Amino acid sequence: MKIQFVSEIFPLVHSSILRLLTVGLLLCALVQPVAAQEIEGSRPYELDWAGRFSDDHEPLIDFEEMEGWTIKAIGGKAEICRSEEQKIWGIYTAKIKYKGDTAGASFIVSPPVPVKIPDPFTDVNMWVWNDYWKWEDDRDQPIAKMSILLETNKGDSYEIPFYSECDNNYYYAGLTTGSGACEHGYNFDKEPWLVDFYIRKMQPISCHWALGLGERTDEGCDRFFAKTIAFAQPGGFLGGWRHEFDHYMIRGYYMIQQLQSYYCQALIKNISYADKKGKLLDVSAAIATGSLDISQIRLEYDNGLVVWVNGHNEDNWKTPEAILPPSGYYAHNQDGSLVVFSALNNGHRVDYVHSPAYDYIDGRGKWLQTPWGASDGQLIILKNEDGSLELIPYGTDKFAVATLTEPAAITALDMDKNKIAKTKGEFRDGLFFIETVQGAVSYKLEF
Repeated sequence: MKIQFVSEIFPLVHSSILRLLTVGLLLCALVQPVAAQEIEGSRPYELDWAGRFSDDHEPLIDFEEMEGWTIKAIGGKAEICRSEEQKIWGIYTAKIKYKGDTAGASFIVSPPVPVKIPDPFTDVNMWVWNDYWKWEDDRDQPIAKMSILLETNKGDSYEIPFYSECDNNYYYAGLTTGSGACEHGYNFDKEPWLVDFYIRKMQPISCHWALGLGERTDEGCDRFFAKTIAFAQPGGFLGGWRHEFDHYMIRGYYMIQQLQSYYCQALIKNISYADKKGKLLDVSAAIATGSLDISQIRLEYDNGLVVWVNGHNEDNWKTPEAILPPSGYYAHNQDGSLVVFSALNNGHRVDYVHSPAYDYIDGRGKWLQTPWGASDGQLIILKNEDGSLELIPYGTDKFAVATLTEPAAITALDMDKNKIAKTKGEFRDGLFFIETVQGAVSYKLEF
């Protein structure tokens, strides 16, 4: 199979740096303006932040040696050379300088000899380094459409276009396993939440995550995760992943993780929208009566999961299960082994999850007692296969677990789960309270 790269460009001067890696096939491209004098550059900062200092995939092609590589320009000029200006794993990447004389100009980059692709592959990924976002108004930098050209042993040719995360997820649904589901051009704080197309047509054939980024405030956090659940998406990092560990990261993970494992592996059975009187309508009636604008949604899946989400910005929604504040939500399955609650408790919003993997409790600054435990901060109760429990408190020293049996041993653990010390606890008011240890991150209870 023969590999080539093709890029269709606007008539502006630009340069790009390419490197091809693989698992199946992985293409990474870095793009930047032409520099008067090349200076040795650094790797993408995301790789350093992620601690990825060595390549764990054997490259199919790299640009450490570039003898024999060619570039053909159509409707413009283009040059290719080896460069240290931007790096990924090795010393060099490939730098392309190009100028398009007309709209639709393009160039094709070819290796010295056809490159055999040894294994079947399902995707081609491109890393693009650039200094602009395509949704910004500044168009001083050209935008390039990039593709990879493949040729079979029989001479059949295929062009596989690349696309960036977000924006294009709707018309690539089913062609890719998933993408970021950005919300550019749609205001979810003002526009109605019409979820039918997303849930009925897109999610069964691909998995798109995290509508937008969200703001790292209580209101922004609640809005972000309510949208995620309403559109049946896997969770994403609130505000993006470039943040220090905090209570929003804990809330975002534990409120979504078990719930998404149920709805992401199920098909929707029924979607209803509430009118002003709380009556549930199908989508046609909701649109006809204007009830869609209220954005109060009930979802029922074929595995028995039922989800209620209040997408309204101002009004509470009194459901049969809970009173949902703006951006509140509630979910449960048929046997009660999963309960997800982000709703009002005596007028105060609280969060908790009961699931096979863990229980999560967050009174948001107030003491919250549930059938599974209690805390005035965040408390995670991990359920281990051997029957032991691991309690992880965050932002609190007062917490308890519901158990009928006193633990045989309680061990305080550090961040790496190393033992710090033994500790003890006591039963009070039907709960078992743990005596905290300085420096401990979690507590293992063995029975």
